[in-house]
Amino acid sequence: MLTFIDFFAGIGGFRRGMELAGHKCIGFCEFDKFAMASYTAMHCMTDEDCAYAVWCEKYKCYVAIRRLTTKECFRLQGWEDVYFERAALVNSDSQLYRQAGNGVTVPVIRAIAERMEI
Repeated sequence: MLTFIDFFAGIGGFRRGMELAGHKCIGFCEFDKFAMASYTAMHCMTDEDCAYAVWCEKYKCYVAIRRLTTKECFRLQGWEDVYFERAALVNSDSQLYRQAGNGVTVPVIRAIAERMEI
């Protein structure tokens, strides 16, 4: 097991991947106040503490058009819902979209970390 500090942490994708691989984070550093709020909520809180349709005149039918929800974006990056819900408590949707888009994909970091030689 490695112990590490999560520098330039963002919302903690690197940390989550490393932890899933059995390693231990002992600290983190992040400058962006919104990312830090999500990071703290996602990693430091404990469990205790509709598709839209529009009418398309050209095709004479309803066409479902929607963007991914913030929760779906986090899921695509490999985050479990409990982590998303913690971040959603402290950030707006626009910040959550930004953080999901700027973050690393947790399963990728996990796969790399599991193959690291100690």
